[in-house]
Amino acid sequence: MPINSTISSILSSSQRSPGNIKQLANQLFSSGSKDAKSDGAFRIVGQISGSLQDQIDQLVNALRTSPTLSSPLTVVDPSGNVIAQLGDFYTGSPAQLSIGGWFKNLWIGGSGPSTAAISASGGSVSITGATFSLTDGGVTTTINGSGFEVTDGTVTLSVNGTQLQILVGSASITASASGLAIAGATFSLTDGGVTTTINSSGFSVTNGSVTFEITGSVVEFAGSTGSTQIASTGVLTVAQTGPLNSSTINGGIVEAGTNVWIGGSTGVNLQDSTASTATAGSASLPANPVGFWVIQIGGANAKIPYYAN
Repeated sequence: MPINSTISSILSSSQRSPGNIKQLANQLFSSGSKDAKSDGAFRIVGQISGSLQDQIDQLVNALRTSPTLSSPLTVVDPSGNVIAQLGDFYTGSPAQLSIGGWFKNLWIGGSGPSTAAISASGGSVSITGATFSLTDGGVTTTINGSGFEVTDGTVTLSVNGTQLQILVGSASITASASGLAIAGATFSLTDGGVTTTINSSGFSVTNGSVTFEITGSVVEFAGSTGSTQIASTGVLTVAQTGPLNSSTINGGIVEAGTNVWIGGSTGVNLQDSTASTATAGSASLPANPVGFWVIQIGGANAKIPYYAN
């Protein structure tokens, strides 16, 4: 890559050397005295004039010639060490041709090296008080004092301050020293038939048959035929298809839905119902019971007699 093709001469190639001192000296000598002293003086003047004219001619020729610069153009420091090269140069071992420019130290912007926005020195590149932006294939990479960002306009990855963030539309995933935050998005991971889902509604893990879920203020275990819920208030609710239906435990109160089975489905079933008539049986009752069991039926207190075994 020659670097001298655009350098022009200072004077035009057709510019002639100004004046003719030697010719004027010869004319002066021809018209002057012919004695020996004068003749010697005129000869000295002619020699001096001729020498001066030759030097003027050489200077004019140099100014009419386009200067030639070698390639590469090399810059050295006061100790002779190479600090910059421009053009064609060979580096490495074995030597490889490099075309372009190399600078040991480079500063860009500012009013000098101490205030430069970009500096390359000692094997490192620094960007100070400036923004580096690169766009290629619709993807823009930006580096500045605030952090680092890569975006294609739809998806953005950024490192800003103490957090890393991924933005997809209005959804975001943010990781910081305080933890992982997901906003406006659903995180889903499926492995070995088990799916874990995290979103703004809560958290769930399921294998398709059994599900563990935290939503709002409720923790729930659910299967194909029933579920168990624990609310933030401490209320435990068990729901199941079949004779149990639904039961809750709220403090010291147990609510067992419409049926309470004691001893399984073939044992005693306490139903939430009353009747005004009954069918007589064959059992005989003692005259006086041992006591009465106080219960509430239909919202009203009642007493059921009981007898010694």
